[in-house]
Amino acid sequence: MNLVAKNFYRTGIPSGVIHIGGYDGNEQKWYDAWGAKSVWFEPLPDKFQELKAKGLNAYQFAIGSKEGRAKFNLSKSLQCCSILEPSGHLEKYPDFSFEGSIYVDVKTLDSFAFKDYNMLVLDVQGYEMEVLMGAIETLKHIKIIYCEVAIIELYKNAPLFSDIYKFLSEFEFVDIDWVDGVQKGWGDALFLRK
Repeated sequence: MNLVAKNFYRTGIPSGVIHIGGYDGNEQKWYDAWGAKSVWFEPLPDKFQELKAKGLNAYQFAIGSKEGRAKFNLSKSLQCCSILEPSGHLEKYPDFSFEGSIYVDVKTLDSFAFKDYNMLVLDVQGYEMEVLMGAIETLKHIKIIYCEVAIIELYKNAPLFSDIYKFLSEFEFVDIDWVDGVQKGWGDALFLRK
């Protein structure tokens, strides 16, 4: 979130954050410091309960382009779990093995009709494009997007940075900053609506 804070002169301070892929909710300290309300999405049952125990406004859903149920691949490191199957991830990070799966409920972000949030955070392990395709109406109200992006394929059929950039440019977003992830194969990108 340092990437967001250092760009406040360009983005302004967010007033509301939609955080998809909440995991343990550690970013809430940033949102509190900014005075921003937040809503969280986390499909993993234990992690969802952790968010609720912290008093966060959380929903136990994966977010995607269509509603239904999906297989959610579990990794030894819960931060690497994804609806997508691992590919390059297994070679790049052999210590993070994938072991089993669960089924999770999937909703579109548009089904929640959020209109008073202006920042979207995506930490969904390669599922970013699916989330964005289910958020066409929501994107009309978003000014800032903080998104984990890959520069090599870590999950099967996952979009790369260039795919995310092209999609978001159609909604008048520009990439204004990047946390270098060349060594890791991924990083965080910050997009701002023109």
